[in-house]
Amino acid sequence: MFLGRLRNILVVNVLHRFHHLKTGEEGDVNFGFFTTFTDRLLGTAYYDKDRVIGSDDLGIAAQPNYPITYLSQLIHPLGRKKKLTTVLIRSQPNSAIACKQPVAV
Repeated sequence: MFLGRLRNILVVNVLHRFHHLKTGEEGDVNFGFFTTFTDRLLGTAYYDKDRVIGSDDLGIAAQPNYPITYLSQLIHPLGRKKKLTTVLIRSQPNSAIACKQPVAV
């Protein structure tokens, strides 16, 4: 990379790519858009020069069938919406916990 020390200040693709890892444990880093100042301040800056990230490592773990191509990703939000319905989960005989669960409309 040609940036030298600037790569520690500017958000470049090799830094921001960590933000797009599938798993939340790994992907909850490098939120900065132009600089790394906010990430450094909040402790979310991360870079591993030895980590090789392939296309299979990127995505949204909660949506494994999320579109891959650029055009299909642009169109995806316009597609069929899912409505949240309340589902009761009984943890004990006389208690229930309400949670939201997506259901296709």
